[in-house]
Amino acid sequence: AKDPFLNAYLQQLGEAVAAVVAAPEYRFQFRILNKKDLNAQAFPGGFIYVNLGLIQAVRNEGELAGVLAHEVGHVVARHGTKQLSRNQLVNGAIALGGTLVFGPAASPLTGLVTNLGKLSYSRWEEEQADDLAVDYLYTVGYHPETMATFLDLMWQRRGEIHVVELISSHPLSEKRAARARWRFSEWPLDSRWLYDTARFQEVKAFSRSAGHVLEGYSLLRKGDLAEAQDEFEKALAINPRNGEAHYGRALALMRANLNDLALGDLKIAIDLNPDLIEAYEALDGLLAQKGEWDAIAAYWTRYIELHPENGKAYFERGGSYYRKGDTAH
Repeated sequence: AKDPFLNAYLQQLGEAVAAVVAAPEYRFQFRILNKKDLNAQAFPGGFIYVNLGLIQAVRNEGELAGVLAHEVGHVVARHGTKQLSRNQLVNGAIALGGTLVFGPAASPLTGLVTNLGKLSYSRWEEEQADDLAVDYLYTVGYHPETMATFLDLMWQRRGEIHVVELISSHPLSEKRAARARWRFSEWPLDSRWLYDTARFQEVKAFSRSAGHVLEGYSLLRKGDLAEAQDEFEKALAINPRNGEAHYGRALALMRANLNDLALGDLKIAIDLNPDLIEAYEALDGLLAQKGEWDAIAAYWTRYIELHPENGKAYFERGGSYYRKGDTAH
């Protein structure tokens, strides 16, 4: 998901959990994936991805913190690294369509469809990660019962289609929740240990908005423009500041040849999410039809100020200067 609010929230929550781990060699990165499956995955080096569907499923911040703590436990216990070694899936690098992804410094996001994304842990590894998660939750200030209630939830929903992926990579059993409860059964606990926060409930609302955006994109791919636009409208009704929803609605409007309306949505999308390069590209196309080369250059300059390393942005800005007849730039 490209929603900056949701990703910033997940990063902050993940960092709070990881702060209790004595593992300075890891720089944990937490990101949300636009997928409905109730799943999360940790990769060697500290990259942790959580599906949007999982965020929508958990009922309080403690349960989400428990998911992140569990994945942090996998990283710290080096389960992924050990499994890669056992299965000989990599030899220092993983070839992904001609691209090499090396070690902890590179994001494995592009490898989610490869064997690296298909890692499944043993029962013992899952139990070890559960034990670490309970410890981390207690230390950071969340009630460890939330780890057990999350496992209860997943076991109860095990027959649902979107839970299949989680079960394949995180073997579930009723005994895991019982083990979690046994682990903290004699620890001192009172009202100081959190179950939930008001901020998480705001995030839940925003995640529902993001869910409508995800469905809107799916409908766009099918060519169902009216239905797609309706999903983007639902997303904006929940969160009017959802830049991706404005961008998605603009795409639907453009395909319906309502370019002036689309232009307004694209400008809002950029104001709300100035990192959304797809919105700049679409805006470039619409403004080019009007011959507004100065406006195009100004928008690309705005993007370049945020991302001076992006060569495509310079190329597009140069194209606007060229079309205007300004060869000095």
